[in-house]
Amino acid sequence: MTKERFISTKAGFGKKNKIIKGFSDGGYFGYAIVNLGDMDGDNKDEVAISAPYEDGGDGTVYIFSGESLLNNGNYAQKLKPEKFRGFGLSMTALQDLDNNGCRALAIGAPHGNKVALYKCSSAITVKLSFNLPQIQGFLLENQIISFTICLSVTYPEKPEVINADIEITTELTHPNSELVNGIDGKYSYVENLDKKLPSYCNTLQAKLRRDQNSELFQIMRYKITAKLKNDPEEQTFKPARVVLSQSSKLALQGEEWQSSCNLGACVPLLKPHFISSIPAIYIIGTSNSIQFSIDIENEGQVAYTSCLIIKVEGAHILRHSSRCTRNSDDEDSIKCKPEGAILEKTVWGIGDVELDTSTLTSKSKSILLSYDVYDQCNKESGKKEYTKKIELVPEVNFAIDGHSNPDKFVQTTANELNTEGKKIQHVYTITNNGKTDWDSIKYTIEFNSSIINFNETYIVAQTETSTEVCSVDDRIRNANVTTLQCDISDLMKNQKAIIVIAMDLMKNMFRDEGRDINVYVNTKVSIDYEKKIMKSVSTEISIISTLTPLWIIIVSSLVGFILLLLIAFGLYKCGFLQRKKKENLIQLKKSVHRQSVMRMSMRQSRAARDSTYYDSLLEDEEEYEREQRDLPVEQ
Repeated sequence: MTKERFISTKAGFGKKNKIIKGFSDGGYFGYAIVNLGDMDGDNKDEVAISAPYEDGGDGTVYIFSGESLLNNGNYAQKLKPEKFRGFGLSMTALQDLDNNGCRALAIGAPHGNKVALYKCSSAITVKLSFNLPQIQGFLLENQIISFTICLSVTYPEKPEVINADIEITTELTHPNSELVNGIDGKYSYVENLDKKLPSYCNTLQAKLRRDQNSELFQIMRYKITAKLKNDPEEQTFKPARVVLSQSSKLALQGEEWQSSCNLGACVPLLKPHFISSIPAIYIIGTSNSIQFSIDIENEGQVAYTSCLIIKVEGAHILRHSSRCTRNSDDEDSIKCKPEGAILEKTVWGIGDVELDTSTLTSKSKSILLSYDVYDQCNKESGKKEYTKKIELVPEVNFAIDGHSNPDKFVQTTANELNTEGKKIQHVYTITNNGKTDWDSIKYTIEFNSSIINFNETYIVAQTETSTEVCSVDDRIRNANVTTLQCDISDLMKNQKAIIVIAMDLMKNMFRDEGRDINVYVNTKVSIDYEKKIMKSVSTEISIISTLTPLWIIIVSSLVGFILLLLIAFGLYKCGFLQRKKKENLIQLKKSVHRQSVMRMSMRQSRAARDSTYYDSLLEDEEEYEREQRDLPVEQ
């Protein structure tokens, strides 16, 4: 098991929509995401995101702050141990093993049959600040001034004991100024944070010299840096040791100027000029970025420490010139300062500022640019506020198509409908042919049929990135039309949304009355933004009767009887049903009868002589009956 540490950063979740892309194709960036909790005391959580197939399948895990996820997308640390395969296929945050307010992170690499355990050090956020008293006006030769350097610190809840030393170095680089007690133009000191104070300040002194050959005097150019001396990454791990968060402000640099201005403070008159080709109403999706610049015209006295602070709402600052620096507390705010003083009747420009419009959606309403012009950057009294608003409108360019599934013509029977029911699907396709990425599209469905069982009706809209189920409980019935309003979560430009309306027909609605009937199931989907776009789909259901009508039975019986008579007549004409050799049969019967009479006479004569006459007579009768049975049948 590998034991390492990772650095925490400022993190947090906001309402801004930001897409973070992976750092290599096929790396499966985002395969696993773990919330690491708040490790730097800013009430926002850090996040670990894995890319287990990066670098040919070795895998990488990135540690992000919430701020970077929503703004620049830069990671704070990259975890990539050697000889691991599939590193990051599984991750989990463990308990706080060292009671330092920082959860350990276990990362699986099943392709290499390994698990790496990373212990972490909690983070503190430190920010440098510089305060120089107003020195515009008359300057004495070799005048000594004092300035203050402060270090503000934000601590996490744990650990309770902090071991951290911050080394601060101040450097003056202009030849007309030098640090008192400095060595080679630099002065360094260490602030120990064991007491966990909210701020630590130190006052330094500098000697300033006046240049007699110039009206303007650049009296100080400074550079201040801070660093952690006992970085736990470079030492044996101890829970009390901390690291510096990504939000820490560890460097300051700037310039200060002086002039007599008739022995008083200089009073500049700065007027900004907003320069841009951005239309007043911008169609969302027209471009991935827009640009603007601001020129500052000075109509007053010399401006020595002027600056311009720009804040952007509704978009992100993508790029800016080297004349501006990004505000560490707000990624969508920049401070622009001239390289030197702005003289009378001169113009200074901040350069181009590029805004990211690729993440704008149909819900974006406007971009608000606020720019504040400071006569003196460290004083609010000379601030002038300006705003520029850019209205945003989405492009409406949808196309709707639809069809019935399985077919627009369906055959069935009343018995099948009543016992098994019938399922029908109407499938619609909504295509976004416009430039705008739409967020939450509302569409309306109209049902023009009374045989739909809404309790068994299911409606779902699916795009490449979302699935939205529409509840039929909110339907509205008006006369013969049922209306339902549904949502599509998002529909990017050049993408399609598939809407499936799965309907069950109501049972026990039809009786077989011996005739076929046709019924129709009609639906209509419409979108109403600026103009109404709609599409209808109809399914014809043919209900075929399985009963035979009475008139058909009567006619069939009559036809059958007539056919039977015709067959009998034909057979009769062909000799069937007629007697053959009838005379021979008559003669045979007469002959048999005579023989029977003779035998009876003979028996009667014998009866007088025979006491058994009666029995003999009975035998003759039985014999006669047998002879009658043995006679041939008439043909």
